[in-house]
Amino acid sequence: MYNDSLNGFSIIIGILCLLFIIALFGIKYDTTRLGEHSGYVTAIEQKGFIFHNYNVYFKTDNSSSQEDVYCVQESDVNLANQLRIANQQRKLVTIRYDGVRAWGFNLCSKNKIIGLN
Repeated sequence: MYNDSLNGFSIIIGILCLLFIIALFGIKYDTTRLGEHSGYVTAIEQKGFIFHNYNVYFKTDNSSSQEDVYCVQESDVNLANQLRIANQQRKLVTIRYDGVRAWGFNLCSKNKIIGLN
């Protein structure tokens, strides 16, 4: 009887370790390829509990009600600062994004901005 509960506990620990490893390396669940989007940065905010990626809110036209959300990874501080400046200056910019979305630690669940023109 003791061995049965120990085996069940070992299975649960094994599953938790497996989930942690999957989260650590991430799971890619969507690929829309590379793309570009011209418009205006309407806001940029840093979100996250442990890893603080940036959410970038973007409109094709300032008068439009449609707003797209992109992601900039925490490690790309220069890009985040360039986007903040573009937002403050209300400057028309073209962003380049990678459509690979993923779930895991410090990965973007939205299209990831990889450059700014």
